[in-house]
Amino acid sequence: MQRRVVEPVKEPELDLSHLTLEESQAIQQVVSTFSNLFSERPGNCQIVTHDIQLTCNKPCKAKPYRYDKQKELIIEEHINEMLQNQIISPINSDYASPVVLCRKKNDFPPSDKKAWRFAIDYRKLNSITKFPVYPLPVIEEIIRKIKSTRYMTTLDLTSGYYQIAMKPEDIHKTAFITKSGTYAFLRMPFGLCGAPSTFQRAMDIVLKPVLGKSTLIYLDDIIITNPGRKKTLNDKRQQRGFSTKKL
Repeated sequence: MQRRVVEPVKEPELDLSHLTLEESQAIQQVVSTFSNLFSERPGNCQIVTHDIQLTCNKPCKAKPYRYDKQKELIIEEHINEMLQNQIISPINSDYASPVVLCRKKNDFPPSDKKAWRFAIDYRKLNSITKFPVYPLPVIEEIIRKIKSTRYMTTLDLTSGYYQIAMKPEDIHKTAFITKSGTYAFLRMPFGLCGAPSTFQRAMDIVLKPVLGKSTLIYLDDIIITNPGRKKTLNDKRQQRGFSTKKL
């Protein structure tokens, strides 16, 4: 997805030890050609925006959850990073949902920001939100389609949800409260009941020309399947080139 901010990017480290020299060089060429797609900063997709349609106009508010000093510092680190990346912005809003820190399954110590997923408890907001109707892929169907494939390439988007813009008039509804203040999301946050549908719709639009041929998607996971390595390289090049051109 196209990035508003151009920044230096670092090509990912690849384990190509299982490939022949020719195959390894071909993979490295593809990665080098599309190196601008590899970034730790989420892009800014404007193909769709996420809206929040409510069943009533009564704002929902909650107090911030209590955390120990260490977790409060981690929350502030997440907030500062999101402010820097223009994912959130300070706001005065009638809405307020509390922050939730969820432990990730990784080896980082509890004192490290990367050990925690920053999320918002949107249960009150979701309870008065109209659930959008949009079909998600059936996982069993995806598994059935990849059973016969010999080679697979998987792609994962950087902070996929944060690449989708919020509808401007609904930004204030995403407000969350912390000890340091109240903020709202300029990008679509994890936890909103309609977020998966909006994200899947964006992916379906972006990858429509290659869906059903050799490409399967489930939210931010992209799977490219092919019977041979050479065809896999060609399809990967086509897909990345298409993404660069269209987003």
